[in-house]
Amino acid sequence: MIDIEAWFPAQQKYREVCSSSNCTDYQTRNLGIKWVNEDGEVALAHSLNCTGVTNRTLFAIIEQFQNQDGSANVPEVLQEKFGSGILE
Repeated sequence: MIDIEAWFPAQQKYREVCSSSNCTDYQTRNLGIKWVNEDGEVALAHSLNCTGVTNRTLFAIIEQFQNQDGSANVPEVLQEKFGSGILE
C-alpha cells in the first residue's frame, strides 16, 4: 500500500490525503478480467485500488495557501479549474 500525505500547518503534522493498494489478481480473478501478453498467453490482469483525490487534498491546499483574512490563494496550476485566483 502507498499513502500520499500532505503537510497540515494547523496540526503541525503530515496527514494521509489518499492511498493506493496493489490488489494483484485478487479482484480480477473473481471478475474474470484477463489480458493477452506479447507471447499470446492469456493471464489475469492486476488491479489497483485508489481513493483518488479526496476533500483532504483540498483542505491541505487551503491550509498551505491561506491568508490572514481567511481567504486562500489558489495555486496557479489550479486557477483555471477553480475559475479564480482566490477562495473567499
